[in-house]
Amino acid sequence: MAHRMCVGDSSMSDPLAVTYEQVALANHLAAEQVIEGLRTGTLVDGYPALDGLVAVAVGQSMGGCVLTVQQGRHRTFDGVGFLGWSG
Repeated sequence: MAHRMCVGDSSMSDPLAVTYEQVALANHLAAEQVIEGLRTGTLVDGYPALDGLVAVAVGQSMGGCVLTVQQGRHRTFDGVGFLGWSG
């Protein structure tokens, strides 16, 4: 069963429609494209390739929670830092 996500007092049309796993996958796919573009030099015209790029992410609060799910499921980053979140 997927876990459902709600954040603070934010209003959403259907807060149970999006899961942690779905958000983590979307974050992974976006980060993967950015990291690949930086490594190959294709992200921004005129910006050189970063051959030795080490990808590190830091998350706090809900970002830390989603990063935990993302890194556990997809291993997107070479290193991660968690500044805190409550279970």
